[in-house]
Amino acid sequence: MYNSATGLCTPGLYLKGGIAGALLAPTSAEGNLFAPATCDTSDGFALVKSGTLSACIWASTTEMTYSNARAFCRNVGAHLYVSRSVERFNLLPHGIVYIIGLTDRAKEGTFVWDDNGNVITESLKSSLFMPGEPSNSENREDCVAVVAGGTGNFANDIACEGVEFRFVCERPLVL
Repeated sequence: MYNSATGLCTPGLYLKGGIAGALLAPTSAEGNLFAPATCDTSDGFALVKSGTLSACIWASTTEMTYSNARAFCRNVGAHLYVSRSVERFNLLPHGIVYIIGLTDRAKEGTFVWDDNGNVITESLKSSLFMPGEPSNSENREDCVAVVAGGTGNFANDIACEGVEFRFVCERPLVL
């Protein structure tokens, strides 16, 4: 177990409980005690990290529509990739267009995340979308695709059906 305040590790075996565990665990003044998050790597998923950010992802090499990609991810215990910061998109392989788990299918202009149904913040929306986007071209663009690896303004609203892109599935990290 890692103590974030001291930078020291304590063998987890000794912290399982009892008097010895209570004595070895750091006090609140000494810092937080935590085990690093892990990734269920079955089905080809991998833990990716950049600085303090991490995600458990599987990036497709084939293309699907949004609905098919979403169903595929759910079938492997995951959801389409979501990010509540521009920086977190840099965890994805760079230079590739991916469908992500963000849509405004329920209400035009109100984009919500697939994993929890929360509305995207206006700040992230303005940082994420390319100039002139989202445009809802031909009144049929309710899904979102991104080109990873940028510093901002790299998303576009796309049709959910009839067009195919690569996609990324994400599993929750296991603590």
